[in-house]
Amino acid sequence: MRELDFSHAYVVPAYRYSPHLGECLDSLLSQTLASDIKVVTSTPHPEAEAECTQRGIPYITHNPNRGIGPDWNAALRSTNAKWVTVAHQDDLYYSDFTASVRDVATRDLGDEVVMMFCDYDEFTNEALRPKSRLLWIKTLLLHFGFVGRSAIRDGFSKRNALRFACPIPCPAVTINSQRMHDGFDETFEINLDWATWINAADKPGYFVWIRRKLMGHRIHDSSETSAAILDGRRKAEDFRILSRLWPNWIAKRIVGSYGLAYSSNETE
Repeated sequence: MRELDFSHAYVVPAYRYSPHLGECLDSLLSQTLASDIKVVTSTPHPEAEAECTQRGIPYITHNPNRGIGPDWNAALRSTNAKWVTVAHQDDLYYSDFTASVRDVATRDLGDEVVMMFCDYDEFTNEALRPKSRLLWIKTLLLHFGFVGRSAIRDGFSKRNALRFACPIPCPAVTINSQRMHDGFDETFEINLDWATWINAADKPGYFVWIRRKLMGHRIHDSSETSAAILDGRRKAEDFRILSRLWPNWIAKRIVGSYGLAYSSNETE
């Protein structure tokens, strides 16, 4: 089997300062296979910079602060690596995350992969949360597209995996920067990852599902997602995306069933 070249980077689009940033960076430094790591921000903070300096990690600033989409795209532009994981500053990456990405990226299929993603745990208040009903539903949605396969290429299957909701969490994704030149969809504030995966579904190449829990996603009340649920932005953006995939009347019904999804971001 031909082994392909592998270059990988973690980019962390930090917003101000998170008390979990140091733990996130330590998890990236503790990988069994080393990768380039950069923290990129448009809202610099002395404590965040100190966390990076302490660990020898570049702390890159840019301006102005124009929102999540521009921040994530600035992070993507900070590296020339072929494979890029947009690591969220509150999350944890288990020690074999990079090695698992490398296993996919260096196989014969590697050059044709648009993006790969893994399963994940959820944390709340520093504790591991049992797999919720919502996570079970998201897994079922993925099966709707993958149907027993670990890699899917046709646009119909890729869109099917995304047709009812976004079961692919951004921090669990590693993208092929040579195939996703457009970066993240900046027309969305909250659902930019879901919109971007739909755009990627129309590109030639594979989605790969690594069916192992390789990272932990932290749920907390101060997250932007929680704020967007409270002020209604999340619901409005959900409808915008679903209207791209369904007639409006069906999109409204699907959004109307999202009570479980919105309550899942509660930490208590």
